[in-house]
Formats: sequence, structure tokens, C-alpha cells
Amino acid sequence: MVHRTLFGDEVELDPDVYPVQRAYDSESLVEARARVKAGRSAGIVCPCCDQLVKTYRRKLNLQMARALHWMSLAPAGEFRDMTRAPADIVRNREYSRLALWSLAESEPGRNHAGAKRGRWRLTHEGRLFVDGVIRVPEAVYVLNGEVVDVSRETVKITDVRGFHFMETWNA
Repeated sequence: MVHRTLFGDEVELDPDVYPVQRAYDSESLVEARARVKAGRSAGIVCPCCDQLVKTYRRKLNLQMARALHWMSLAPAGEFRDMTRAPADIVRNREYSRLALWSLAESEPGRNHAGAKRGRWRLTHEGRLFVDGVIRVPEAVYVLNGEVVDVSRETVKITDVRGFHFMETWNA
């Protein structure tokens, strides 16, 4: 049996020494990538690594908008301890997903116990979004924690379903 290496060299393989059978002999890596990309929105098992590949749609929601508003009460650039946020914000931890839109960021480093600090702040874009200056994609599509696509629909903070800016501001 002859095998071609990555460098183009041909190597004779003894079938008794290399009894491994490749399950996807007929599919090239390019074809496998195309098939996975086409099926990742519904979910597909990768033919190369046998892991589930699925993109998840994450939409800006009320709790995210409330967390942005709470973070905006701090001076620009200052991190806020999210454990001190209102209970409903702390409980659901949706604020961590704001990083997918680049609206908020966590403080780098770890505390003395080795845990993440739990301190977050608005980015420049986050401040503009809270102030109603910019619109952001209504939803992002996430694969392995990375944004791979965004929705074409955009929203202002006042468009987020259930978020009433004046009620929150006056609370």
C-alpha cells in the first residue's frame, strides 16, 4: 500500500503494521469542511473528529439590556463587581454574553482563590449602545464560543423586548 505524505513523498506502508482503516477515505478535507459548514446550523457530526458541530443563535434580551444599564452607572472605563448587581442580573449571568457583541468585557486576571474576578465594564461600543447612539445586530451566531455570523436585523437598546429605558433609569 502506497501513502503520499504532506510533502508529496510516496511511502510504502505494510498493511500488517498499519491495520487502521479510515472511515472517510472518499471525502477530502475540503469536502468535509463544506459539508460541516452547510450543516452546522441544524447540527452535524464532524466526519473528521466525530464531535457535534452546531451554531447557536444568541439574541440580545432583557437581562442583557438591564446589565448594560447597571454597568453604565459606573464612570466610563471602570469595572463593576457583578456580584453586587441586582439579584435578577446576578442570577441569570446573561451579562457574560455581552462580550459576543463587544458591548462589555471582563476584567483580565484571577482573584486570590483562582476564580475569575467577576468584574465587568462597558466597552466604548457598549456605552454608545446604552446611550442610544448606535445599533447592534439583534442576534449573533456562536460556534465554540466564537461569533461566526450576525443577524442582518439591528436593534437599539430601546428595541430590546421588555426593556423600558425610563422605567429602568428611574428605578
